[in-house]
Amino acid sequence: MKLDEQDLKWGMEFIVGTWKVDFVVNYWSNDLAHIPAEEFKADDGHDYSQLSFEFFEDHRLVMKDPASGQQIESTWKQTSSCRYHFSLNGFFETTNLKRAETMEIIDGNLTFSLDNFAIGLKKVAEGTITKAPDIGDIEPTADDLKMKDIVGRYSIVKAMSFVGEKFGMFTRKEVAAYCHLRKAAKQMDDKEVWETLDCTFDSIIEFTDDHKVKTYMPLPTYVSQKEIDQAVANGEITLVDGMMESGDGYEWKAVNGAYYYDSHEDAEVFGEKVSPWKKLEPDKDGLLELGPFLIKKMSD
Repeated sequence: MKLDEQDLKWGMEFIVGTWKVDFVVNYWSNDLAHIPAEEFKADDGHDYSQLSFEFFEDHRLVMKDPASGQQIESTWKQTSSCRYHFSLNGFFETTNLKRAETMEIIDGNLTFSLDNFAIGLKKVAEGTITKAPDIGDIEPTADDLKMKDIVGRYSIVKAMSFVGEKFGMFTRKEVAAYCHLRKAAKQMDDKEVWETLDCTFDSIIEFTDDHKVKTYMPLPTYVSQKEIDQAVANGEITLVDGMMESGDGYEWKAVNGAYYYDSHEDAEVFGEKVSPWKKLEPDKDGLLELGPFLIKKMSD
């Protein structure tokens, strides 16, 4: 599973800190009861309630056993949205090291297997995480400012839309078939078809040299030239190459060799504000995701 930046950010915030053993489960017990760590009696004499695991943002892990004075430094890494790999480095003796060195998030606990047992950890103290600056607050370097490959005009290849009961990214052909079906059933009129189909797929996106992202929309077929001229005269619309420029547009910038655009999105994840700056990366077909669109650069 490929982890994106948000997965890694959340994973870091979840694990960094100090964890202690909360419970132990014997796989061979009849009821798989969660035995509190302070009540568990290990055959080898370990007092599991005293063990601690401290995870750091630089992927170090310090494991301590106060009873024996043992302290071992190790490493950890996130392998999926709810799993981590860590190295025991001899902290425990086990017959199945590979299984023991996988931690999984279950009901807010970190759990791992140790031969016949499942060990559940609970977080007892938060760690320190250096907050990365928001892309919007980073000033591009001289090299970043030279990055202009993204400049140009783009057509819309796919757009978010309903096709039947499905909502997702669809091509013009797919949306057109559905619109014409609904029109034949008198569920859409010409204006609605134009707004859903032509207005979307005939629009053009432009990344300008002065770091703006502009959208140009086709003129409505149901509006007279007189009405268009009046709207232009009143300053209600601006025409560019016979198309309407939509709104004030967005901004784009290059930071550390990558392209981003300001989506103006106002969102939070687990109470933390998410940056409105989204990375622009081509997919396997060379298309860029820009909000509700997949766009492709037009020939010069």
